Amino acid sequence: MLTTKNLSYSYGTQKIEFPDISIERGSQALVLGNSGKGKTTFLHLLGGLMKIQSGSIHINGKDMAKLSKKEMDQFRGDHIGIVFQSPHFIRSISMLENLRVAASLSKTKVEDAFINSLMEKLQVTTLASKLPEQLSQGEKQRFSIARALINKPLLILADEPTSALDDENCDKVFELLSEAAKAQNASLLIVTHDGRLKSLMNHQIVLN
Repeated sequence: MLTTKNLSYSYGTQKIEFPDISIERGSQALVLGNSGKGKTTFLHLLGGLMKIQSGSIHINGKDMAKLSKKEMDQFRGDHIGIVFQSPHFIRSISMLENLRVAASLSKTKVEDAFINSLMEKLQVTTLASKLPEQLSQGEKQRFSIARALINKPLLILADEPTSALDDENCDKVFELLSEAAKAQNASLLIVTHDGRLKSLMNHQIVLN
């Protein structure tokens, strides 16, 4: 479902080379590496947030390098969900409205009933009317997961989703991500340097 080959990215004279990977539909993997090894760059390339310089990325048979910016934005909106390390929301509207805005980016109509079911599964229904600044980091992370799942993606990418959380919330967020991906038969790729996750995922990719 997701394959990369000979992928690399250069920042000036610094060239980062990434390992070839192959992720099947519904499978889960951990991408590990210390700071400065290109973990976030790797995720941004996979999510179409950065333009491919060298090598190839194929998602569900689609060659990402051949998509225009507009086509990439639409493909990402329809098929890729991203959980960022520091969740950002529109500060002036409620969390429910934030989810509705995310839903509007998909070409497939997303019913409120599905949004409500996501919030229920992630145990944030009672927080739907609150503004982002009224939530804790863990609560924001749960809404970030809900937002990533809004378009029923083929691929979920999570960038350091547990690094700012204590052990209890680390386990909870990982479990939420894993179970949500399984429920939608989506592939899950977690990019992190958080060693606590090593014992939770067997498929691990190390960036050297």
